[in-house]
Amino acid sequence: MMDVVGVELASDVVRAVALGVWRRGPRASLEIAWDPERPEEAVARLRDELGGANRLALAVGLAFLHPKRVHLPPAPGAARRSMLALEPDRFFPVDEPLVVSLLDAADLAFGAEASLVERWIAAFEEWAPVESVEPAPLAAARAVPHAAAEGVFAIPAAPGERGLLELAGGRVRSARRVPPGVEAPLGRPLPAAAGLPPDFVTALGAARGVDAELDTMLLPDGHAVRTRTRRLRRLALTAATCAAAVVLALWALDRWRERTLARVSGEIARTAAAADEAIALRDRLGALDLESAALADTRVDPGSDPLSVLAALSVRLPAGATLTSLRASGTDWQIDGAAADAAALVPLLDREGPFQDVRVLTASSRFREGARTYETFSIAFRAVPESD
Repeated sequence: MMDVVGVELASDVVRAVALGVWRRGPRASLEIAWDPERPEEAVARLRDELGGANRLALAVGLAFLHPKRVHLPPAPGAARRSMLALEPDRFFPVDEPLVVSLLDAADLAFGAEASLVERWIAAFEEWAPVESVEPAPLAAARAVPHAAAEGVFAIPAAPGERGLLELAGGRVRSARRVPPGVEAPLGRPLPAAAGLPPDFVTALGAARGVDAELDTMLLPDGHAVRTRTRRLRRLALTAATCAAAVVLALWALDRWRERTLARVSGEIARTAAAADEAIALRDRLGALDLESAALADTRVDPGSDPLSVLAALSVRLPAGATLTSLRASGTDWQIDGAAADAAALVPLLDREGPFQDVRVLTASSRFREGARTYETFSIAFRAVPESD
């Protein structure tokens, strides 16, 4: 049985690379055609050809990704990903739910259709647990040899398109889908790695990244919780196995076999109790993760009082101004809406009061509603309690 199988999901083919338990090198590789709308057929063939596996790592090809360089307010990585997933149409050219991966170092985000990713995960989990789903550019960058990890590379994209991946110091700097007729530099082919041809480098990188951080993965919330739970369970079992191995090593060195056997029995009993506690902790952490995901949209930073901020806004905004959305992360707020004179809002809000660092986020656009003309606005500010 293989330990990990990395699978690249391209537009018309899937490429798989299998690693053994000790991961000293690829054990097998395979490329087959597939239909992204009917993944079950490809999964069945991969399972028949490669056999069983302990874990799977999927790399979603550029043909299914929406790469975008984004600029978000300072916040933890999970909160920034939630901003992108909450309103995907503000950042990506789609009008459907997305799963999002965000590279904080490059402010580069990748979005993928959530329903499609969930369907692929369900199909591949008929073969083995899926513990990693990441953008193909990240997987490719991981497998490119360090000596060659600089420059622009050509990677698969949608039919008729060209995919470009820019690496700097082995890290992803940018990724693009170049439509037909658009001029762009010609990337060089990915280099071979670990004895595999360039076409399998992305699948190899996916297999090597099966234990990567979950925050950079294209995982739906529910599957992320299950993956975290499986990792905790595996850690607990590994700890128990290591403890048992230490006990057995002591037994092998001890001259007095009978006394050693008694000590081993006691160690095994204590190890079993420790494993039970670890498993109970795992279950509790899983439940807390589910509660956290359910309450993610209702958390409010105790550093700001939303009622006082809303009251101050109602006093300072002119008559006729309307808010279409309002978001807060701690003391950082963003309001969007329309007013007769959008340019006058910043001075109104920046007067002495609870609002600081008032600034315009995006350019205003004008529209008519009946006989009146309005201008859209998107303004960010920091709310400071009146007591400050």
